[in-house]
Amino acid sequence: MNKIEKGKKALIWLGVGSFILTIILIVVGIFVIINGAKSLSNGVSVRNIFEIVAGSILLLISFFFAYIGIYFCWVGSAIKATNGSIKDDDLCKGTVNMKKCKNCGSEVCLSDKVCGQCGNKLEEKVVCEKCKSKIDSSKKHCTKCGESLKK
Repeated sequence: MNKIEKGKKALIWLGVGSFILTIILIVVGIFVIINGAKSLSNGVSVRNIFEIVAGSILLLISFFFAYIGIYFCWVGSAIKATNGSIKDDDLCKGTVNMKKCKNCGSEVCLSDKVCGQCGNKLEEKVVCEKCKSKIDSSKKHCTKCGESLKK
């Protein structure tokens, strides 16, 4: 199992845990409010008011945990690793961080100096004369300032 799948499961379990905590807080909050309200028939006291306020606060906190649970489950279920990229714990696979060899067309990492398939020396980056940014030599214009690159 790769890192993304582990993270996905962890987020979903955190969401489920938040839902369980939400249910517990709702039950306890309602119990405390009902207990405080029943005691009001004997007269108003600080304890009764405290129980009603504490129960209300528990209910408000339960809404926060319900939101967190929904968010974690939603994000966890939406995470998807693309095939052949970071899914395989290899950032140098697939279309992430890749360029193509001009000789054979194979995908190579941006950091590679030589193509692993044909042994062709890969083009270096050129420096923009205007902004001094390093730009891939296959580009016609600087990606930072738009200046035309001389070949």
